[in-house]
Amino acid sequence: SALPGFSQKADLTAEDAIRYINEKIKGIAEIKNERGEMVITFYEKGKLNRTDKVPFEKLNPEMVEYFPDEKAIVLKCIEKDCIDRKITRPKTYGQFSRISISGDFDKKTQMGLIHAFEHLLMLFYDTKYKSNKAFER
Repeated sequence: SALPGFSQKADLTAEDAIRYINEKIKGIAEIKNERGEMVITFYEKGKLNRTDKVPFEKLNPEMVEYFPDEKAIVLKCIEKDCIDRKITRPKTYGQFSRISISGDFDKKTQMGLIHAFEHLLMLFYDTKYKSNKAFER
């Protein structure tokens, strides 16, 4: 089946955005929607490295960016320290203001991920928001 977020008529759902994002960040991280909270699990060499948790509506849909120097897609809190981070080894916990997903993404994938994350966050930020615009344009 075709990956969601290309061309289609129906409005794209949160699940469509999550499926698209997970396909693109496979092996690096995985995101889930757990009762309105984004849970993002990061892997290093196939092992669980850290887990970030944040209610979707606490992330800023207008501040999703790609930072070339970090080779990362970055999500930012609307107000600081909205992200609960748990690092596996050494075991540490903390509150953070941004999530960065590093990967060697080509230009099309960078833009696709930005659009998919913006869409996903907008769905939680504004309940009236709808879009059927493809993530990759």
